[in-house]
Amino acid sequence: MPMLYEAFSHNGYFFYVMSFIEGDNLEDQIFLSKKTFNEKESLLVLTHLLELVDYLHKKDIYHQDLRIPNMLLKNEELFLIDFGLSKHRVTVDPFHSSFSSSPNNQKDILEMKQQDYYDLGEILLYLLYTTYSSKNKKALPWTEELSLEKETVYLLKRLLQIKEPYSNTSEISTDLHAALKVKKKVH
Repeated sequence: MPMLYEAFSHNGYFFYVMSFIEGDNLEDQIFLSKKTFNEKESLLVLTHLLELVDYLHKKDIYHQDLRIPNMLLKNEELFLIDFGLSKHRVTVDPFHSSFSSSPNNQKDILEMKQQDYYDLGEILLYLLYTTYSSKNKKALPWTEELSLEKETVYLLKRLLQIKEPYSNTSEISTDLHAALKVKKKVH
């Protein structure tokens, strides 16, 4: 992520002053430069992105706009940018805070986490589709169009909330490493 120089709030909004990172976003690299990612490479990018998301979540920051235009890949290093829609849970003295730990707020936090996880699934799909060439005139679901290891399919289905959604990054990491382990055995 860019270096954080300062964070402040004004009128209930949070602002982050961060370093500028020169480079093309992942969307431009994919669509303009025709960069592709095979299954293993896609999973490795997701590994780096998950580390960043985990770091943010541990700081009670939820990006809420994880998309390929908000990612820079520069010298094989992944940067997450554009925190304009991010949400931050302020952890302060509960007697003086407008942010309490009521069940509604716990529910909101889970929803924000799961939105970030869902976005991770969409990013993984985008990356996987970079090597796809359509053989059919009719569009099919990704489960039929892409030839993926079953571990990757399982990971995607949970990220995209087709199966039981993930509740934390360590669950995702476990399944992600299982998918990578299979790819290492296969290749």
